[in-house]
Amino acid sequence: MTAKRLFALLLFLVLFGCASSNSREAIPSNSLFAKVKVEMAETQVQDLIGNPTDTVDRITGNMLNPFYMGPDIGRIVWFYKGEGRLEFDGDGRLVEIIYDPSEDGYK
Repeated sequence: MTAKRLFALLLFLVLFGCASSNSREAIPSNSLFAKVKVEMAETQVQDLIGNPTDTVDRITGNMLNPFYMGPDIGRIVWFYKGEGRLEFDGDGRLVEIIYDPSEDGYK
């Protein structure tokens, strides 16, 4: 009987213990970010919504993996005041849109 309970507990933890509680806001239609889509190039995004308030470059964990040969070894993050931030991969493709109206626009 205890083995069944232990198995049920482990199953519960595996299924629900790693659940994400990502509560990102939906992007309103009047936001600049509503015009951009994931996979767009940096130049496309810049043409659509203009220059960012600030930018920062950072490395990802893949940079430290000697067997990884893909483009995701670094990210370029664009900050937009009152809008949020956009993250681009090493190939200059938009990979993440984070809408945050409280963004101050600086790293």
